[in-house]
Amino acid sequence: MQQATPTEYKGVRYRSKSEAMFAMYLDLFSQSIVGGHIAAAGYAYEPPGFNAGDYQVDFMLWSTTVPEAYFSDDELRRPMIAFNHYDLIEYKPKRPTKTYIKNARARYLAILDHIDQLGFENIRNYISFDIYFGSPYVGEKDVGIISFEYTFDSERESWLEPYRDQIRNHRFDLEDQA
Repeated sequence: MQQATPTEYKGVRYRSKSEAMFAMYLDLFSQSIVGGHIAAAGYAYEPPGFNAGDYQVDFMLWSTTVPEAYFSDDELRRPMIAFNHYDLIEYKPKRPTKTYIKNARARYLAILDHIDQLGFENIRNYISFDIYFGSPYVGEKDVGIISFEYTFDSERESWLEPYRDQIRNHRFDLEDQA
């Protein structure tokens, strides 16, 4: 098995080059979704507090949504409160096995329990957990997302397009020399 090569991207040291490449994807994706009702978006690498035992989530993607104003009973226009959504992400360069997926779902539920124990059970409905798999170097059929929601799981197609070439051609080794 090939050893991971720690790689720095934007001042953060990632455990592997594939994680640094995924961080670049999250940068590009976050920039592309801001606008309309999405007021802000960003991510954190190995966010503290989102763990279960010795398991640490790879990334947390967050977005702040500001719904349109609404009319109350007295017909006064009032803004609704903005809310955040948190997507806990496990990144794998290759499609995970069924056993890995089963264990990942158990870790997700353990993280939700941990959040409840800390007294933040009210944010449970704003947290999802996804396994993103694939890399810019594999074919489109080998890239996808497996999503765990509290009540159901699903699998979606590629997340990588339209950023594949930009990520593939980025020179991480020259980043600090600019």
